[in-house]
Amino acid sequence: MSNHPTTATIRQNLAILQRQSTPRPIRKRRLGQFVQTLKAILILPFSLLWRLAKKLIRN
Repeated sequence: MSNHPTTATIRQNLAILQRQSTPRPIRKRRLGQFVQTLKAILILPFSLLWRLAKKLIRN
């Protein structure tokens, strides 16, 4: 039965459905991680400059 053409087609279709259904949450999670990393990269220099400015003002 496992060599039947219909069985092979059904298995291929199931494999395609599995591949199409799983990446979405992964993509959303990766996009969220990318946005967080981008925010950190953009905010970090300003944070460091702010700390430096505070130190200079205090002295």
